[in-house]
Amino acid sequence: MNEPAPAKSVKNYLWPWAIFALLGANMVIVAITVYASQVSRSPVESDYYRKALHWDDSARQQSLNTSLGWKLVPSLKKSDSGADLSLSLLDGKGEPIRTCKVSIEAFPFADPNHKLQTTIDAAAAEPLTAALAIDRPGLWRLSFVVDAGGARFTQQQDIELSEFGNIEVFLPNTPGGRP
Repeated sequence: MNEPAPAKSVKNYLWPWAIFALLGANMVIVAITVYASQVSRSPVESDYYRKALHWDDSARQQSLNTSLGWKLVPSLKKSDSGADLSLSLLDGKGEPIRTCKVSIEAFPFADPNHKLQTTIDAAAAEPLTAALAIDRPGLWRLSFVVDAGGARFTQQQDIELSEFGNIEVFLPNTPGGRP
């Protein structure tokens, strides 16, 4: 009645190793993902948590922008240093606003860490112009903050720059306004 024990097949020894191999592959994939997220220049909104906490302030500012009725129209002209930016800033009655301070931030969507910042501090007779070192074609976001007469106006504008110097401006809040 002493029967010999059945011989263990190779299958009995492989399945535990398959589990460890799958866990190891998962760890490698996670490590690659973490590394890629740290070295990538992918478009990530900077300081998004703070912006989310202050969403009410953004909504209030948008309401104020609407009530002011101001219009800010940027135009870019290719230059040796990148692009010359000129602004047309009109109040709610259509009159130009000349005495103001305009803060501008520009970045390409392809590399949001490549931010260009400038300020226009305009007196009554000066045109609203600035030089931006836009050095690459593609879709760019321009953010404007205008302080004039105790009021603050903000606007974001997306522009498409071609390799040939052509500029297409996408107006916010209009059908077909963004690509």
